[in-house]
Amino acid sequence: EENRTDQRKTREMLHYDEICKHLLSYKPILARILKECVEEYHDLSYEAIQACIEPDLKGAHMHIIGRNTEDLTIPEAKILYDLLFTAALPKQKEQVALFINIEAQNRDDPSYPLLKRALYDGSRLLAGQKGEQHGFEHSSYGEIKKVYTIWLCFGHAKKKADVINRYRIEEKQERGNWKSEKADYDVLEVVMVYPGEERREEENGMMGLLKELFCEGGEEKGKRLEEKYGILMTKEMEKEVDRMCNLSQIFVDKGIAMGEVSGMEKGLVLGESKGKEESNVACVRSLSKHLSIRYEEAMDLLEIEEALRPSILRLLTEEA
Repeated sequence: EENRTDQRKTREMLHYDEICKHLLSYKPILARILKECVEEYHDLSYEAIQACIEPDLKGAHMHIIGRNTEDLTIPEAKILYDLLFTAALPKQKEQVALFINIEAQNRDDPSYPLLKRALYDGSRLLAGQKGEQHGFEHSSYGEIKKVYTIWLCFGHAKKKADVINRYRIEEKQERGNWKSEKADYDVLEVVMVYPGEERREEENGMMGLLKELFCEGGEEKGKRLEEKYGILMTKEMEKEVDRMCNLSQIFVDKGIAMGEVSGMEKGLVLGESKGKEESNVACVRSLSKHLSIRYEEAMDLLEIEEALRPSILRLLTEEA
């Protein structure tokens, strides 16, 4: 019974995590985040920002198609990004000029400095451009595209509530007459966003929207998103928002912290039943079926130890 409870809790957390990513990938929502986080977009309308998203992909997609979120370029140092996509600059709408990564982070104490992780992930995105389709070849370092890694930190320390912190390389001229064009070093910016838990009625920008979407329950949320934030809600989006609210209420009723959605907690839940193959097999099978992904991908999401994977995969294959 305890194992089944853990499995159900894990599935609910992962389902919530997937809905979060799906909502964040909706371009009208993305545009409102990018307007306040990407300096190149500060003076643009939401519609103009949407037109800059994924310029290399044709078609009127309301959700980003996104790029491969699994980075395997360094052995034993895999990275899984939440959302990763390309964007153009306002005056060059046909050309990819930015790589943008967005992460939703619920844990206030992930056991490491979150900023250092953000800088590391951003650096990997810079390095990964060499030989990449929209990156550069050989020694053409002048073609490096700017990287934004934006972290939406929900439920973090109250002293950080409703704050946006930016980190970038700044030019310093301490000796001699050294000068450099800003474009030569302005290639990585980390943006840490800390939405507070309480929404104020006068809020109608990014902070209010994030709280409305992810921090608050309540009925008619879709209606408020349309009326207050001007976001056209499709039937699909209304269903996603309703499911988000329902799952949020389930977590509240069961006393499950939102921070447990993070990868560390996913691993912890399964770690409690380490060695009990039937529990891990059930989790992998259910997640694979629910998200329509391969068993290997389900084990990645659940952060199952490498040593356990062959036997789990064998059992799953035998069942099939």
